[in-house]
Amino acid sequence: MDAMEPEPLQPEVLDEDGDVDMHAETNASFSWARDAPPVQGAFRLRCGHTYHMTCLRTWFQQKTRCPSCQQEFGKVVGKQPRLGTFSWHCENFTLPGHPDAVKTIVIQFMFPEGIDDEGKSYAGRKPKGYLPCNAQGIILLELFKVAFRRRVMFGMGESMTFSSYRPTFNIHIKTSSSGGETKHGYPDETYFQRSLRELKANGVILLTHLHGDHCYGLFGLLQTAALEGRKDPLLIVGPQGLRTMVETVLLSSGGWYSEESFQINYLEIPNTGTPGGESLVGPFGSGPRGLGFHPDRCRHAAAVQLGVLAGLRIQAVPLVHGLPDWGYVLTEPDRPGKLNAAKALELGIPAKSRMLGQLKQGQTVRLDDGSMVSPAQVLGPTIPGRTVAILQDTSDASAAIEPCRGAACVVHEATFEDGMETEAIGKGHSTSTMAARFAASCQA
Repeated sequence: MDAMEPEPLQPEVLDEDGDVDMHAETNASFSWARDAPPVQGAFRLRCGHTYHMTCLRTWFQQKTRCPSCQQEFGKVVGKQPRLGTFSWHCENFTLPGHPDAVKTIVIQFMFPEGIDDEGKSYAGRKPKGYLPCNAQGIILLELFKVAFRRRVMFGMGESMTFSSYRPTFNIHIKTSSSGGETKHGYPDETYFQRSLRELKANGVILLTHLHGDHCYGLFGLLQTAALEGRKDPLLIVGPQGLRTMVETVLLSSGGWYSEESFQINYLEIPNTGTPGGESLVGPFGSGPRGLGFHPDRCRHAAAVQLGVLAGLRIQAVPLVHGLPDWGYVLTEPDRPGKLNAAKALELGIPAKSRMLGQLKQGQTVRLDDGSMVSPAQVLGPTIPGRTVAILQDTSDASAAIEPCRGAACVVHEATFEDGMETEAIGKGHSTSTMAARFAASCQA
């Protein structure tokens, strides 16, 4: 479907805003003074979470993010080469195992030969990858972009095939369009789930609403993460009543002991949207039991600003359904403009110099002759962060129109086929035409 096709990206020099190490582990523990005001021995981070000073100092010796919401307070980067490009386009063929995707996303990475952070020379590489042009493929593409910018998509290692030291995949990429799993191609039924595990959760789960088909899988996920040795805290975001539901189920199944697994924190979005506001359900809510947000109140409701979670600015927007339901609009941070390599060379910066990366990070550099080169001399206009929206189970997403305006990707449910609009609305869902109308209204 054309509406699902991602916009092509022109190749750009890798920016170095790395702020996550997907393989980092820590044994540090902490004590959370939840909702406590700053008192002696406690410290409130700028994200609003408060901790005991001693625990926080120990935590920040090994981690650079808030233990609860994962907001970064420093930068930890991977070992991917500092210079490289990542571009993609769509081609008109279908990958085996994905008959729903009439197009295929073709990804091209390019790393010129160079010198790594430890001063070791490496060979260049130009691998190609394939993703289905459907919801799963677009989600992975967006995550791959983040991993590439944070320099964790690739590592550095010896290639047994080519007998050379060069960039190697940290996250599995399908480098063939066919041949199955053993040939690094399709079909591969578990590729999406495996890729998500490799990308690693950044510590935040977003739940739209509490109907069982959208949240019951959470409990198996929590147990699996604990069994696989997760120690980092996890933040679960969702509608009012989330914490009661999760803790009741965990208590009934034997309890949850964070010292044996990991800390679970909660961020509940009140039915008022903002504290002290008017209930979005009202006296006559939507759905057969009147439990969902009222359409009129949703249409005039402002998006709830959840702040920066896992490196993304997240807004929650109320959706009309049979229960309180929230859609999520995620926006990347703005990035430095494209590096003009030719201009940098003209100013006296060698093609493979580390100063290129420093300029990309916004630092002014000094040349051997003592002259200075500033980022403004070699960088183009700032690149706005892309926006992705997840709008599940709704018959009316009007509140999301402005937050989604110009979004790179909108995932909007379409449970019913065209011609069944009356039935869809009665059950709090949408048809394919309703989803298309929404996409057109926000110019996504």
